[in-house]
Amino acid sequence: MRASFARFVELAAAVVLMGAGTAAAAGPEHAGSEQADSEQVLPAPDPHQGYFFSFGAYYGGVAALDPGRGGWRPVSHGPSVSLRVGEALTSWVDIGLDLGMGKTFGRGSLILGHLTAHARWYPTPRWFVHTGLGVGASGGPDPDYADFDRGRYGGLFVLGVGTNRYLGDPKASGGPMLTPFLKFAAGPGSEFTTLSLWLGVEFAWWSGLARDKLDLRPDEAYRSKPSRRAQRRQRRQRR
Repeated sequence: MRASFARFVELAAAVVLMGAGTAAAAGPEHAGSEQADSEQVLPAPDPHQGYFFSFGAYYGGVAALDPGRGGWRPVSHGPSVSLRVGEALTSWVDIGLDLGMGKTFGRGSLILGHLTAHARWYPTPRWFVHTGLGVGASGGPDPDYADFDRGRYGGLFVLGVGTNRYLGDPKASGGPMLTPFLKFAAGPGSEFTTLSLWLGVEFAWWSGLARDKLDLRPDEAYRSKPSRRAQRRQRRQRR
């Protein structure tokens, strides 16, 4: 009995010593991996960074399906505008909200409005695919029955493609941007459906990132911004 207890104590001590040795050996490596994980990889300066505000102007056509009045109605054309706000999450995706309205003219004229949440996915640095989901409304007089109005309110799905053209320094973070954009919007409904295609241009301003959030040399990342007086003095010296 006493010999068995002594044998058990020896085995337990051996297991404890082995565990302590393994932890001591793995400790520095584990700490090093945690330190490496905690190091943040900073992005290089790029105009497509930070928050943005955008104004867009488009021209397009709208086709309406009205099953109760003979199916597809005449296609109408007209302008539309939109305001977008949002931010870039990474170099390959940004998100935002889009508020817009438009009016088409002709025999099947309509007034349209929408509010959507969207994401733009960048397979290349300048080209993107736009996906949007939200609510849309449209309405107008019936082209065949003057006493009736037609319209809908409900879900809206948007798909588009576009490209960003930098108006400022392409190696700076943030700045002005011009974006030619083509988008298709579908507003399905059991009584009234709209399909529209829009081509336009957006002007956006990107805020950019702070210098200490970018992959810059320490003297550039933490350099204070010169005062307006110092900026004027520098411009006079360049002349």
